[in-house]
Amino acid sequence: PDAPLHNIGLGIPYSLPNNKLTAHWLVDTPLPAAWIRAPGRMQNTFGNESFLDEIAAAAGVDPFEIRVRYLKDPRGLELLERLRRFANVQVREGDMHALPFADNHFDLVVLMHALTYSEKPAAAVAEAARVLRPGGRLLLCSLAEHPHRAAVEAYGHINLGFADHALRAFVQKAGLEIATSETVTREKRPPHFEVISIIGRKP
Repeated sequence: PDAPLHNIGLGIPYSLPNNKLTAHWLVDTPLPAAWIRAPGRMQNTFGNESFLDEIAAAAGVDPFEIRVRYLKDPRGLELLERLRRFANVQVREGDMHALPFADNHFDLVVLMHALTYSEKPAAAVAEAARVLRPGGRLLLCSLAEHPHRAAVEAYGHINLGFADHALRAFVQKAGLEIATSETVTREKRPPHFEVISIIGRKP
């Protein structure tokens, strides 16, 4: 394109040369656009970073180095330099229903707007609980149950959110104790999507 990718409003932070980009815009959507908070933005970020890892692997270069080379955002560069010092920071791809990790492996697991993409949400929560160490915590965030299928079809949602009692049942069935459960945000614009957040603790 004539403009660098990071300048054309697609949320792609890297200025990659020799690219061909096709963008499919949603002209009219009830979902307000906002960094991270929009239901699709977290998935956009994951897609961007995953694809850059694929580019790095194909080019035979270090994933950190390729990011430093093409990232123009000063805050992003600062974060990369901070992360570079931690040997335990890894990017791993896996199925949330069958995580490639041993039991009792993590202190914290985050399921951030993931269950709306799951055909077996209870199994995904159970997997998160399995890899938690005793005393570890699960942070689960999801859209609350809603009837607006047309509004989320473009984002690939399988589920139309979840009722609070359903999310709590997933967490408790997985053997976790619920520390907090609350509706943390409600969109001001119709259709007023709500987000539920639950923190579970492994005994």
